[in-house]
Amino acid sequence: MQTEQTETAGMNLENEPAKSEEAADTNTSPETAKTTAPAEPGKAPAYFYLLPKEEAAMRVLWDTDDALSASEIAERIPERTWPASSIQGILRNLEKKNAIKVEAITKLGKSYGRLFRPSLTSNEYSLMQFKRYYHSGKPDSHSVLASLTGTIADADKEFLDGLQKLLNEYEKKEH
Repeated sequence: MQTEQTETAGMNLENEPAKSEEAADTNTSPETAKTTAPAEPGKAPAYFYLLPKEEAAMRVLWDTDDALSASEIAERIPERTWPASSIQGILRNLEKKNAIKVEAITKLGKSYGRLFRPSLTSNEYSLMQFKRYYHSGKPDSHSVLASLTGTIADADKEFLDGLQKLLNEYEKKEH
């Protein structure tokens, strides 16, 4: 017989299956464990890496404006080949990394569940990954920028206008 758990936000509120082998592979890698220190609640750590299943869950959250339940996240992952019950372990890991936050606790059917939101945008995550490998002042940082933007001939005018606007704003801040 399953019992309903009702605890405070940030803690387990849904009846979760025992951790399966599928959920076990969502643990942080040894490299990630070294670079990810527990952060203050509501504040993302300086660096963390998303494993493929974690990234799939984050993409679902990044693509919607709504807070979603664990089952809604699992249902919206395209071409998911793993059991939906694995999402609980994935979400626990994302909470530990402060990549997601509990937006609300709500009644889902006959029990209560948490609704999740991302704690950072996809752009913020991309920048986090970029900064890990490329620091300003490195001799190759200009070539990286050129690789990202492509050649001027191939670049979209709207993109170039946006880049110019950013440069202008940066110059204003310096003066």
